[in-house]
Amino acid sequence: LEAGKHVVCEKPMADTVADFDRMVETAKQNNRILAPFQNNRPQPFFEKIQEIIASGVLGKLIYIRSSWGAFARRWDWQTLQKHMGGGLRNTGPHAIDQAMVLFGFDNTPEVFCRMDCRNPFPGDADDHCTIMLYDPDRKAPQIEIIISGYMAYTQGDTYQISGQYGGLAGGANGLRWRYFDPAKAPHQDMWGWSVDRQYTREDLPWEEHTWTLSDAQDKQAVGYTLKSLPSGPERIYNHLYKAITKGGDLFVPTEQVRPQIAIIEECLRQNPLPRKR
Repeated sequence: LEAGKHVVCEKPMADTVADFDRMVETAKQNNRILAPFQNNRPQPFFEKIQEIIASGVLGKLIYIRSSWGAFARRWDWQTLQKHMGGGLRNTGPHAIDQAMVLFGFDNTPEVFCRMDCRNPFPGDADDHCTIMLYDPDRKAPQIEIIISGYMAYTQGDTYQISGQYGGLAGGANGLRWRYFDPAKAPHQDMWGWSVDRQYTREDLPWEEHTWTLSDAQDKQAVGYTLKSLPSGPERIYNHLYKAITKGGDLFVPTEQVRPQIAIIEECLRQNPLPRKR
């Protein structure tokens, strides 16, 4: 930046919020562009999730679970704390970026995190991480993120979303969601006590829909983490080109990465892991 170059920065953009702020300030002082490379935000399925939520059919969102994991042992530099390794810093920027889109950038989440490292090799960074993001005022949904290298059996769908009027489940290859129109739901009078020792039950007018990757407007193309065409990287760089040549907006605004760095920093503060090297 100080040499007069525009910069595209891999994730995580910085180790601390203080470092991130210095990078942003340096870009401003030198009239350069500092662009984050968040290549999982443009995934077709995630854009479809946002479309469904924005339609309002699910109502107010209550809970979201985002699961990123498999069973995999690693013995490379990305397992070392001294190299900013670990699942939180490697996969976490993707998961947390999507989570913040759903949580809302107008809200600041409280963070609870538990991490562990059971690497049988010299790696000392986290290889299992659970994060809970929540809003004490309940304006935003509670979001649970699981990043683990110990899922011999995965937890099913990448996303499970629970809303006031229905829910959604799915991942990169497809989604399914069901909901009811509250205006069409039967009216129920409150019971003062159990009637005939029964629990309440009702038949709701459910509507159910599905979406598959082949339904997307763009044709399928398999990439490292994306299945989209134009690919996520292509869309990010197209926006960067327009930002440089015409003053357009970046695909992911740089300031939207700051909450992600703050969350990662807080997770690490709550979970100091011993260093092996």
